[in-house]
Amino acid sequence: MTTVSILDGELQQAAGDGKQVNVAAVFDLDRTISKKDTFLPFLSIALQERPYRVFHAMLLPFAVLAFGLGWRDNGWLKQFFLRAIAGGATKVQIRAWGDRLLGRLLSQGINTRALEQLDHHRRAGHRTILVSASYDFYVHRLADEMGFDAVLCTEAAWTSEARLSGTGPSGNCYGPVKVKRLREWFAADRKSWRVVAYSDDCSDLPLLQWADDAVVVNPGRRARQMARSRKFEVRYWS
Repeated sequence: MTTVSILDGELQQAAGDGKQVNVAAVFDLDRTISKKDTFLPFLSIALQERPYRVFHAMLLPFAVLAFGLGWRDNGWLKQFFLRAIAGGATKVQIRAWGDRLLGRLLSQGINTRALEQLDHHRRAGHRTILVSASYDFYVHRLADEMGFDAVLCTEAAWTSEARLSGTGPSGNCYGPVKVKRLREWFAADRKSWRVVAYSDDCSDLPLLQWADDAVVVNPGRRARQMARSRKFEVRYWS
């Protein structure tokens, strides 16, 4: 049997079968690495650039109501917002709006302790993976800037004219879908990896349960209750 200390100090492997332990650190993005949500600020930038889309946004309160009543799920709601505000935008426009968002995030929107923990894993030789429900058109670039080894996120769909049309066929990378995507990424090698997962939200319970080590970051009331009942470690990052 192998005993591993991952979260503090250096990776330590106690006596056992003598096999090398591969460690993968999986990070959620919104309110885990970033201080706040990233999707709504992106939409705000898009609306500033195309203010006439406010007329398309007039139905958003009804979409939120449908979600709140349980008639629609999170993926439907997110795509509804994306189409209403950023639908039809070109890849050039999306990239420019993403540039503005990334500038804000990298200057003052990232938790310093998250950067320190990411750096700890990197220096220890661990594989780092960013897993997010946010869209690929800015998550991939943020992951590159932060030096992640891999990124799994919600993929956008585009028309034949290369205009934004919604969410791609892989669906919303949210909740249990994160675990599905990670299983596909690890494939048959999962048993050779020790996975530590960081997230702030109850929606990531499937991810936290699937990981070998779970850390709940900056939890709200419900997430604190979840962490207490599941005996997950809790950390406060700023």
